[in-house]
Parts: sequence; C-alpha cells; structure tokens
Amino acid sequence: MTIPNHLEWKQIGDPIGSGGQGTVYRVSRESDPENIRALKILNPDAPQQARERFRREMETVSKIPHPTIIKVIEYSEPQDDFQYLVMEYHKGAKTVEETCFVGPESNPYHGNTLKCLDLFEQIIQAIRACELAFDPVFHRDISPKNILILPDESIRLIDFGLCQTENNTTITMAGENVGTRSYAPPECGAFSPFSIGTHTDIYSAAKVLWSAITSARVFDRAFVDEITSMKNMLPDKVETWHLRRLFENTIQEDPADRYDRTELVLLEINEVRHAVNGGFPPLEEIETRCPSCGQKNAKRDQNDGYVFGINISKNFTGYECKSCGFIFVRRLSTLDESLGKGPIF
Repeated sequence: MTIPNHLEWKQIGDPIGSGGQGTVYRVSRESDPENIRALKILNPDAPQQARERFRREMETVSKIPHPTIIKVIEYSEPQDDFQYLVMEYHKGAKTVEETCFVGPESNPYHGNTLKCLDLFEQIIQAIRACELAFDPVFHRDISPKNILILPDESIRLIDFGLCQTENNTTITMAGENVGTRSYAPPECGAFSPFSIGTHTDIYSAAKVLWSAITSARVFDRAFVDEITSMKNMLPDKVETWHLRRLFENTIQEDPADRYDRTELVLLEINEVRHAVNGGFPPLEEIETRCPSCGQKNAKRDQNDGYVFGINISKNFTGYECKSCGFIFVRRLSTLDESLGKGPIF
C-alpha cells in the first residue's frame, strides 16, 4: 500500500503487523529520519463498520493521555480516502503473547509473582485511565496480543478498535461476539444479559496475569471444568498461590462477583505484594506452617476444640508447632470459606 506523498511519512521496511482490516508499518519523515513512528493503515476495502471502529480508536486514544496507553501522534480526517493513524514506536517492544507464550524457560514472568504484579498493576493503571476519562472508556479486547511490553518493562495498551464509551453507542452488530474469546468475559458474548463496564476489562486483565505467570493460554469459558489453580500449575512456586486473592475477585462469570472499580484492584495488588514481600504463607499452606517460627511443622490437635486440655469451643482447632513449641488456635470454618472462593474462567 502506498502512503500519499502529502503526508510526508516514508515507509521503513516490511510491515510490522497486520490484521483483518489494517496493516502497521514503521515510518519516519525525511526531515527527521531517526524519529521512527508506527503508522496503522485501514485497508481501503474495509467495510463501513470497520471504518467506524477505526475512527473510534483514533478519537478515543487521542483523548486519554497516559503513559500506559499508546500515544497517538496524528490521524486522518473522517472524509479522507486514506485512513491512517500514527502512533509512538518502541524498538524491541513485544506483546505479552510474544513474551509469555514461548515456554517457561524463556518467559521472564513465569512463576515470578512480584514481576507479574508489576505487569498487572500497569494494565490496571491503563484501565483506570480509561475509567476516569471524561467519557469513560471500556476497551473490551484486553488480551496478550493487545499489550506491548517495552524493553524497560513498561507497557502500552493498544488496539482500541472494539472500545465502547459510557455515553456513546457501541459499534457492534446484533448477535456479535467481541474481543478475544478466551480472554473476554461473558458480557462480551452475543446476547449476554450482563452490561459492559470497567469490570469487563478487569476480568480480561486478570486472565492476562494468569497467562503471564503460567506461560499458558487461558481456557475458553466453555471449559470451566478444566480450570486449575496456581497450586496445581506452579506447585513449587508457593508465593504464586497468593494470586488467588486477585483471581477470586476478578475472574468470575457474574460481574456482581468482581471488582467494579480499578481502585479496589490496586489496593488488593498492594496487599498481595505485601504478603509476598513479608514471606507470609498462602492460605493453602497456612494450616501446616507455624506463625511464630515460620517452619512447616505445625500439627493439628486431634481433639478439636481443646487447648491445654480445656474445651474452648467446637468452632476452633488447636495447633502445636513441633519445631518451636508455639501453640495457637484457628477457626477452620473461616479458612475453608476463604479457600472456597475460586475463580471461574
């Protein structure tokens, strides 16, 4: 495809990306050849719906100036025959898909809880920028292919072609599924009874987190029985089990069971980070680890409800650490209730 001369953008090499309706090239101006940008061109034979989505992407991204969202430099006018969008370009940037689906040994995020929390926090910050926009924006297609990781490990959320704003109608055909199916929540499916909101993007972001730390693609929503926990996926990476706290409040079928504001997710990220940095055991391991010396040598009293031979309550269970002698009690019903909240992918 030839770039019109009056735009003064010159193509550099082969395309760096392409999709069903458009192609992305590296470009620069003759007056500033070292300043490389990414130019996204809409295919001239794209249907009207694609043109409308392309226009929506241009207008939306240009109105959300935030470090985690791809920066728009220039774009075409609605009446132009040549529809294009010029964005910032970062040499060496790779998508989460390119970074994490290369096998555990090559994925720098595999089993690394703190590194994954940093990635997840940036994605949530991008969603927060959309949430706090004058006209709130819902991306609707947050997935590994739409998040760029730069060489300095900062991120850029890209491809707002399917976005929906709170006060404008969405560009979606009746009965159409939107987003990357295995990463999209139920409300992105055709004829879903649930509404789109910030909770939609939070759900998808949590699935990206799951993929980053496990090096695996998430299961399609149709295969709920195949879901596996961090304990099963990463049995030797105990600190990753703390992520249960994030998944159980984000990857749920019903939006009412998810966090509906990014502020709540950011608070939970800090809590999980504190637990990991502090060396606290995850709930799955807490019954056997001593809260005093930290050794995994706490033994349960077989006479539930008794401590020092005294019946304190049937609701409590006594424990003694065989390493340091520390004796403590725990209400197991509370622990069981917390562990019973599993994510539904």
